[in-house]
Amino acid sequence: MLEAMPFLTVSSWSLSSLGENPFIWGGRSFENCGSLSQVSFNESSILTVDNAVFANCVRLERLLLPEFVGDYVNAALLECQGLRYIGVSKDSRDYSSTGGALYNTMGDSLVRYPSVTGNDSIRIPSKVRLIYGGGLFGNQASRIELGPRVEAIGPMAFLSCTNLTSITVPKAVKFIGERCFWNCPRLVMARFMGDAPEVDGYDILPKECKVYVRRDAKGWDAAGWKERYEIRFLD
Repeated sequence: MLEAMPFLTVSSWSLSSLGENPFIWGGRSFENCGSLSQVSFNESSILTVDNAVFANCVRLERLLLPEFVGDYVNAALLECQGLRYIGVSKDSRDYSSTGGALYNTMGDSLVRYPSVTGNDSIRIPSKVRLIYGGGLFGNQASRIELGPRVEAIGPMAFLSCTNLTSITVPKAVKFIGERCFWNCPRLVMARFMGDAPEVDGYDILPKECKVYVRRDAKGWDAAGWKERYEIRFLD
């Protein structure tokens, strides 16, 4: 396994051919490659992802993943604020890529959406049921529309979505992870279309964010919600 890159100032890096034998990348392989904008692997590579493999790769825009990738790719990309495209080998058994976003093979779990899309508004596909922790980290859109089938949103899923002004949480959502909307300074309105979801702590939204709920929805009278947020009814 290569633990650290011997060069830190290249802007594009590609591994195109190492023969039939697999080559394992992991640990801190690309840590502090601050000028790196593109990374691609060959089909014989194995990427054993951990939280530091792409640490401080703030200019990484395009990432092409090999067939074999570890389980924590979303956590490993948390510091990649410039991502525009994430692709993966068509032979991957765990991941798929559509429109530059990374999903599980079934397409019903969003692993990571690019931070930079060039669009002020984005829509999460309707088949998505789970949004991974950090799944929309740093996205620059001001409007993000969630599909009606979303049931769970992981911790820090919308971390540092600094342009986001409002969010509508579908009725199907039953769980929201901790600090889901942290560092979203422009988020002033959250509409919840169903009952109060289970939360991993009530600090999921900015304190200034107003929470709008349906009059017939249940669970919003819990002390954690009422003490932290201004709860209003949808008209």
